[in-house]
Amino acid sequence: MNVTELMSALDVANKVFGRGFKGYNPNEVDAFLDQISESLHGYAQQILDLQREVDLLRDKEEGYEKLKDSLQGTLLFAQKSAEERVQAAEQQAQAILAEARSQADKMVAAAQGEVALARRDLKGLQEKRQEFLADFQALLFRYQTLIGEAPKEEALS
Repeated sequence: MNVTELMSALDVANKVFGRGFKGYNPNEVDAFLDQISESLHGYAQQILDLQREVDLLRDKEEGYEKLKDSLQGTLLFAQKSAEERVQAAEQQAQAILAEARSQADKMVAAAQGEVALARRDLKGLQEKRQEFLADFQALLFRYQTLIGEAPKEEALS
């Protein structure tokens, strides 16, 4: 039943009973009907107040549902964005590592080339030193031979 189907306080207040032989005391019936009318009026007001409160709470609930949906969407977007940023950072880190490895490999290869060149140069210098020592020893030997063949100072005096 809705509120319009229920008896109103005015229906009770306006109700008139026929009088019969040895019936109820009309003053008591009227007083009782007045009490019922006031109670019905109070109940009707409470029902209207509660209906307004229910409507207000439903509106708030709808607002909260919309807010919840919005927050969930925002949270999902933020989570997806964070995952994308992490993935991008990982890819960037991999690219940096690959570039660093490539540069390190190039530096090692260049250093190895320089070491090989330095070893060749060292070997060449060592060979030239050996040649020089052999030539110098030969020169010394010739001078010794020449000195040995030269007349002695005692003989000149």
